[in-house]
Amino acid sequence: MKFALAQAALMVLVVATSCAAAEPGGRFRLQEPLEETLKREIWFMAKVGELSPQERESLTAEANQSLDAWRPRIEPTLAGTNLRRELKPALRNISPVASAKFEAEFRRLHERSRRAAALVYVAELDEALSLSAEQRGRLYELLVTGERGVGWALNAGTTAHIPMRWADKNVVTAGWLGEFFISDDQLKAILQPWQSRRHRFFLSAVPQNQRLISARRAIEPAMLAGGQTARPGRDASRPAETTLTAAQEQWLHGYLDRLVEHIAEDAGLNDEQRKRLRLAGSLDIQRWRDAGALGVHNFPVPIYSNPPTILEGLSTIRAEIFDVPESAFQKFTRGLQGDQKQRLATAENERHRFRRQALVEAVVVGFERSAALTAAQCAVLEERLTDSLEHCPPTPHWRSECLKTIAALPQEDLQPFFADEQWPAAVRQLKQLGTAAR
Repeated sequence: MKFALAQAALMVLVVATSCAAAEPGGRFRLQEPLEETLKREIWFMAKVGELSPQERESLTAEANQSLDAWRPRIEPTLAGTNLRRELKPALRNISPVASAKFEAEFRRLHERSRRAAALVYVAELDEALSLSAEQRGRLYELLVTGERGVGWALNAGTTAHIPMRWADKNVVTAGWLGEFFISDDQLKAILQPWQSRRHRFFLSAVPQNQRLISARRAIEPAMLAGGQTARPGRDASRPAETTLTAAQEQWLHGYLDRLVEHIAEDAGLNDEQRKRLRLAGSLDIQRWRDAGALGVHNFPVPIYSNPPTILEGLSTIRAEIFDVPESAFQKFTRGLQGDQKQRLATAENERHRFRRQALVEAVVVGFERSAALTAAQCAVLEERLTDSLEHCPPTPHWRSECLKTIAALPQEDLQPFFADEQWPAAVRQLKQLGTAAR
């Protein structure tokens, strides 16, 4: 059975693009005149195709003459892509050599998007299953090379969940990053047995949620708002929260099992240490429950939602339960000695570095799409952003911190990377990253 990234909710899916923004009701409006987008796309074709000034003038003249005819076919969310489609025949007629260079550049950018999508896929799966460095490398290589029937669909019409963790506010990648299709057998060849079990657990979230939603609908809305404890006609002796709290505890202990397994793998814990770490985590859950934090109203994992939202909530769980100073779980890991302590620190640093690089690649794709970057510009921007995030700490909210760091980069430092035709769109994308980080 094929497994779609959309179904596992481990893909980045965004609907904001270089020249469009959402209005109330889900409609889109242009952020810039179509003529400005056209100038940028003509610059891009002239740059990568190495057009002469006369050839660029010819392309500009033909595009301006045809723009009104093209306008009804231009989708606001895909204006740059649509204009390239319309410009390609004109470029081919003006210079077949330039057209061939443009197609070669398009393939380079397409492969860069695939690499970014693969990094994001692996990084999301890593957050769900705590992959080892070897597993991350093997899975990434499998996705990038497309061996053994692994597929990648970059389709703007694909319907999928919107992960909040990688593309908050729907602006990071300025378009669809696509989805991978990989068989269960291919994943099992890479994953450990406990990871495969956790993977199935996350995949089963949607049908589980449907049952939980049905149970929740039996609860009086006023009760959920803190009012009545039962609705008229319902047996008040049956506590409505029992089923939901049991489901929440199932998620908590399932998440604890995952934490224990990945720390045991990273640090090389023995069986006795595993038991002690799991007991410490159970004590933290008990402490959290006794403090009144566990309940329908304020549980950080919205178990009625889809897996990406669940993953978002898991970060909150770790921050509130297992990463606080009084956590027994934290005290145990901090108390590790010698080689185990070093191994755990090394694994966590490598994991954070990989996830941070995935975020950088996603951001670069966003700039490429919004500002019509060439492959060479993407490489330079990637290096600059990677350097800027070198000291971004692995906190529970590291994504927001990284995006804030990028958005706060001095514009005078970034402007030399862009042509005049690109800079206004790049500034808009930079501002949207700052919005996404809030």
